Amino acid sequence: MGDLIEVLLREQLITPEQLKDAQDKQKGAKKPIQDILVEMGFLKEEDLMRVCSQVFNTPVVSLDKERMESDCLKLISCEQAKLYGIYPLRKEKNLLGQDVLFIATSDPQDIQTIDNLESMLNMEIQPVFCNHSEISQYIERYYNLDD
Repeated sequence: MGDLIEVLLREQLITPEQLKDAQDKQKGAKKPIQDILVEMGFLKEEDLMRVCSQVFNTPVVSLDKERMESDCLKLISCEQAKLYGIYPLRKEKNLLGQDVLFIATSDPQDIQTIDNLESMLNMEIQPVFCNHSEISQYIERYYNLDD
């Protein structure tokens, strides 16, 4: 995540003071620093997505255009989706015939979340890069249908 912050500072999308304020707020919060910068109004989500796409060399996807399987919602609870900031999309088979779960995430470099999900589900996780607000909207809209 250091590279992302360096680029945000270099492109003057945030100031060192804003970064410090966000880091202070991040203490105790279980959110990535970039999400806090957006929530605090220091950074536009569009700018964050553009820079993340460059830094992570990953295209940004829109969930409206992604292929989804509603059965995948049963693999991850609503609480877990909110906790990890992810949305399960679909399962596919890898070259070895093993299941791979594609998830939307605003932090594709969050190895801890990916590892936790792989252990919990006993399958490979493939992150797809998406903005945080869109993931939150999908969690609220589609998990609440199942309640």
